[in-house]
Amino acid sequence: MLEGYDKDWYPITGETKATYTNLSSGKYTFKVKSMNEMEIWNKEPNTFEFAIKPPFWSTWWLAVIQIVFFVSLLGASIYFNRTNSESKVAAVLVFVTVLIAVECIAVSIENYTDSYTGGIPIAKLVINILLALSFAPIENIVIGWMKKMKEVPLSTLLKRKIINWMR
Repeated sequence: MLEGYDKDWYPITGETKATYTNLSSGKYTFKVKSMNEMEIWNKEPNTFEFAIKPPFWSTWWLAVIQIVFFVSLLGASIYFNRTNSESKVAAVLVFVTVLIAVECIAVSIENYTDSYTGGIPIAKLVINILLALSFAPIENIVIGWMKKMKEVPLSTLLKRKIINWMR
C-alpha cells in the first residue's frame, strides 16, 4: 500500500514487487505486509518513506528566471528602439518577446485545457491556432507603441498614464 496514493490494501498475491507510475511530487510511505514460511504474518507492516521532488519546470525559481528573462527582453527591445531609429534588433527583440509570452500562455493553460478536453490532440491544435492568430495583432500593437515612444519622451508617456490613472 502506498499512503497518499492507494485507498486500501491490495489483495494477497505472490508478487514480490510493486510498480507505481505517474506519481506527482510529494512525500509517500510504502507499506508492505508479509508472512514467513510458517504463514505467520508480521504484526506491523514494513515501511519505506520517500519523496518525489517536483520537476524543475514547476519550481518557483524557474518562474522567477523566466520573469526576469522576459522583462530583460522587453527592456532591451525598448532600449534598442529608443537609441536607434532604424534598428532591426528592436524588431527582432519585440518578435521574440511576444513569441515567448504567447508560448508561456500556451504552456500555462495546457493543464487546464487537458482536464476539460481529456488531452484530445485536436483541442491542443485549436488552442495553438488561436494563439498563433493572436500573435500578429499583439506584435503590431507593441511595435505601434514603440513607434509612439520614439516621438514622445518616456517620462512624458509615464506622466500621462499616471494622470489618466488618477482621474
